[in-house]
Amino acid sequence: MKTKKIARTLIPSAALLCLTLAQPAHAYQSPEAQSFISGFNSFKNKDYQSAIKQFSTLLGQPESQLRELSLVFLARAYFKEGNTSESAYLLYLWKQEFPDSNLKTTLEQDLMRETAKIDINAILARKEQERIAREKAEAERIAREKAEQERLAAIKAEEERKAREKAEAERIAREKAEQERLAAIKAEEERKAREKAEAERIAREKAEQEKLAAIKAEEERKAREKAEAERIAREKAAAERLANHKASIFAAVSAPKLVMAVSSGDLVAVAGKEMVIPLTITNPGIMADSFTLATAFPEGWQSRFEIEGKPITTTAEIAPGASTTVQLKAKPPVSVLEGQQLALPIRLTSQVAGDRPISTEIAMTASAPIVRAVVKKVDSVDGDNSRAQCLVSVLNVGSAEASSLNITINHPASYVPVTDGSATFSKVSGETIRISQLNLASGGLQEFLINFKVKGGTSKGISCKAELTLE
Repeated sequence: MKTKKIARTLIPSAALLCLTLAQPAHAYQSPEAQSFISGFNSFKNKDYQSAIKQFSTLLGQPESQLRELSLVFLARAYFKEGNTSESAYLLYLWKQEFPDSNLKTTLEQDLMRETAKIDINAILARKEQERIAREKAEAERIAREKAEQERLAAIKAEEERKAREKAEAERIAREKAEQERLAAIKAEEERKAREKAEAERIAREKAEQEKLAAIKAEEERKAREKAEAERIAREKAAAERLANHKASIFAAVSAPKLVMAVSSGDLVAVAGKEMVIPLTITNPGIMADSFTLATAFPEGWQSRFEIEGKPITTTAEIAPGASTTVQLKAKPPVSVLEGQQLALPIRLTSQVAGDRPISTEIAMTASAPIVRAVVKKVDSVDGDNSRAQCLVSVLNVGSAEASSLNITINHPASYVPVTDGSATFSKVSGETIRISQLNLASGGLQEFLINFKVKGGTSKGISCKAELTLE
């Protein structure tokens, strides 16, 4: 029994091995075998959709020698794709056509189990309905083709009728042409006499026309030469004008104030606050020009150029010697340092002389808040050791207001903050509370008294640490 089972397994495997053996480059390769191996490799690679396509092509060939293998592998591929009904139908066909097949041992147990649950009679009935539908569609296609053939035959008959009518019309035309030719021969001698007289008249007129044409051509040549000389002069003047304009723009590379001037006095950049810097852009050249504006501010800065509230990157065309006002809106980061001297680079590029951009800087002084916190602790309140207090004093000694200031206070886990009469705060964790969104003017001082209760037994005393952050 074991030898018989091994033989059943080896037979289909040997068939597949024969199909996959390498062939010489010049040997004939069966399209049928190639198609099956392509489907088999797709099945091995778990590309079941491609395998279904290849095996289905082989099933369309009733005389295929690989029909038995194709039925089995197509059933397995459909089962892997989740189409158990189609798998059951294919196994039914395989059993009907190959009742003595030895490929049963190659089928998966779950495939045999699940397909056995399928009502094959219902599938056969559905397949029969599909066959009837296909035959009906084929009959309708044949009827359409017949109607098309009849239509083409009618068109051909109409074309032949038109060809006959055309041939008859051509015959009549030829006869008429012959009659006209004979009449023309009769009139030829009279025509020659008239033509001779006409030729003499034309020759005289032609000589006169050639004389007038020569005079006109000479006048046009002189006019063209004059126009060309004027064009060359205009182009030369334009080139000189362009060169002079570029020279004026290039001169501004070493003297940027010729092109851009800051309209305000000393500039102060307040941390986190947008500032408006009026810029006057002047065209120092002798041609109308426009300028592309760009900033190269440090990381964290925000900037844009506007004219009449509309963002721009390039100015409108500016007449020679004229100016236009541009607003530079810049917002420094909150990390700028109080009193820091800033030189923020700006680049202007002429649309006419763009090969040498003009770089300049805007000088300003940074203004920022300098905030500090002082914490004072009270280990007992009115002699009550179960209560404690922390007084947090916040100072701003910078030149700018501290807006959106947050105070994070860390306290021992043995103390619980309470809100009875103390500052308003929010709890972050078991040992951290926060007082948020404060505004503290320059030179300002705010104090916050926070009450605590001892959690559990006694404590060695309270200690608080305050950390300040700006948003």
